[in-house]
Amino acid sequence: MLGDALPEAACHRVDLTAQTTDVLAEVLRQVPNPRGSLLIVNLETAVPSDRLHHEIVTVLNLQRPEWPQRARQPVVFWLPHYVLGFLEREAPDFFDWRSDTIVFPEMEEQEADYFRRFAWTPAAEASLSKETRFARIRELRARLKKAPRSQDPVAQAARAGWLVELACQMVFVGEKVDQALHLLQRAVELYDELGDKRSRAVTLGDIARIRAAKGEVDAALEGGSC
Repeated sequence: MLGDALPEAACHRVDLTAQTTDVLAEVLRQVPNPRGSLLIVNLETAVPSDRLHHEIVTVLNLQRPEWPQRARQPVVFWLPHYVLGFLEREAPDFFDWRSDTIVFPEMEEQEADYFRRFAWTPAAEASLSKETRFARIRELRARLKKAPRSQDPVAQAARAGWLVELACQMVFVGEKVDQALHLLQRAVELYDELGDKRSRAVTLGDIARIRAAKGEVDAALEGGSC
């Protein structure tokens, strides 16, 4: 899935097993000369939740200084939440080495399948022909109509992004600009619910620019609310 979404990115997957005790050694065994990022999966198979101590976690902590020298590329551990707790408690030095922790909310499988199917395409891609834009508009409308109604943040963020892109594509082809403004306002409301201030501000900027282009300068200066 990641390779399909980012074919230009070099990402090496490292699969751990229940017998793994040294993650760094296993990484170098599977990817001896890595170029690009490392995605390490299945750590939970060697860290069962019914045990209080795990050799693999202890080794991770002891080897913390070796990682920057022996694995110089970005490293991502993909793991369940309970393993994160083990690392924080049993490998504090290694845990503090991380640059970020990203939590993916759980979704119903049907919803997850739907939102995984689609990749973001920038609306402002200058190379798109008018025919391609109209096809994209039809696709986005169908996607918004069929998408499951969900309060999951991932689903809401995807819906907001689709609304923004649909509105921008409509403006590019000169179709129903007032309706495009309404779609952007719906996206602003979703970003409000998500607490995504940056996306909200960007979308309000889009609204203001469209209003200004329509000659509605006063409305644009008021912040772009529809």
